Amino acid sequence: EEEFNRRFLALKRTYNFNDSELEKNWRGLSKVGDFADAYPTIEKAIQACNPDLVYVDNIYTSTDIDDISKNPNLKPILTTISRLMVEYNTTIKSIAHFNKPTANEYTFTIHKMSGGSYLQNWSGYVQLMTSTNDDNLRLIKQAKTRGTAENKSVYGLIWNYENRDLENGDQIIWKAGFELRGIETNVQIL
Repeated sequence: EEEFNRRFLALKRTYNFNDSELEKNWRGLSKVGDFADAYPTIEKAIQACNPDLVYVDNIYTSTDIDDISKNPNLKPILTTISRLMVEYNTTIKSIAHFNKPTANEYTFTIHKMSGGSYLQNWSGYVQLMTSTNDDNLRLIKQAKTRGTAENKSVYGLIWNYENRDLENGDQIIWKAGFELRGIETNVQIL
């Protein structure tokens, strides 16, 4: 919860979020511990707040299922997410991760997304984001769209942040956010 708040406050300071708009339109939930079933809590929050958009960060720690890389284990989670979207007329976006690369393997493809083929087939839209050999550069691309034209371009995002020293000598990230660098044409070397 502390890390969640730290990151949120850094974004808020960077982008000058309007406090009254945040109060009306944004809620953050955090659960104690990883790998516990968060979906009953998520459903209660959806019932109470009636949101248009819900982010689940991340799909792997949102459940108590041990190995969701196997399709039969992943299916109940996706069934729950689908039910919540239909029943409460909301959009749910989830954060997923890549499988760990082996050697110099290129992992910036939808097939390296952890969660088995069921997750890839179920998802309507998939955006992939990865770090690079430049600590401040990330790559992002649209890997799957359903029913719309696909853009195959890969974009560079610069991770900008500003640290502040605290009175106790510790340092925190005070401001943080991404800046679009533009289309990257030679992503293999990154």
